[in-house]
Amino acid sequence: MTKNKKKWYSFREFLYVLPFIVIILIFSYYPLYGWVYAFFDYKPPQALTPDKFVGLKWFKSMVENPVKIK
Repeated sequence: MTKNKKKWYSFREFLYVLPFIVIILIFSYYPLYGWVYAFFDYKPPQALTPDKFVGLKWFKSMVENPVKIK
């Protein structure tokens, strides 16, 4: 009986923490999905397709650009 009681208490405590875990996932990790657009040649009205993959092209042009802010 005590083993089931302990499991119930631990499950109840997990339910207390669960809303915070969900909030962290929504506001911290879900926006990282938008980073995918940095690796594609994306035009807004068109769908994102793998055939327009450009890799690090935009990062390379940003670093090699002669006009830089000091």
